[in-house]
Amino acid sequence: MRHRVRVICGFVFLAGLWFSASVFTALAGETDTPKPAVVVYFSNPKSETMWPALAEAFPQEAAQAAVAMPAGLQLMDASLLGPHAEFGRLVQVHLLGRCDVAEQAFRPLARGLFGGPLGWVLRVDGEIQPYVYVDCERLSQYLDAKVLGMSAEQRQQAMVTAIARIMVHEWLHITLQTADHTEHGIRQAELTVDELVLPRAASGD
Repeated sequence: MRHRVRVICGFVFLAGLWFSASVFTALAGETDTPKPAVVVYFSNPKSETMWPALAEAFPQEAAQAAVAMPAGLQLMDASLLGPHAEFGRLVQVHLLGRCDVAEQAFRPLARGLFGGPLGWVLRVDGEIQPYVYVDCERLSQYLDAKVLGMSAEQRQQAMVTAIARIMVHEWLHITLQTADHTEHGIRQAELTVDELVLPRAASGD
């Protein structure tokens, strides 16, 4: 079974899209160029327990997929940001719903839950915006059959790995500024459960 990741087109108002280092430097009155960053927002505070594992998994998954990251890239939990945090180019990642799959694994599958993508970005006036969205509830149900026999720790690690891989997939849409996909690898339009959670050699990636 495969599930789709998607670029969604639309006309929406987005504040603070892709900030340039020069703007931040001018505001701060400093000469040092702020570093680029990925800032992660958890819509449900209970999901923040997975932050340390996710912060470790994202760069690891990017490296394993041979995806180059900008020098000095910072990965930040939005809840820990100070009022004067400064960044160069900024990508926001919004994790929607409960991301701790352990408590969702035994829920019955909601009607029409697979009617949408696991992750997506927005394209406005032809430009893919630096906002990533991951539907954790849909993802947890998608992984359901795979994780039912796992321990709570293993289930959380499976969820973390899947989120990190979706983040890398959407990162590529943003940095490459294309909605195109490939036939194989992390840029596939549809990823199986195994491709989301298994070690890359085992998943065939």
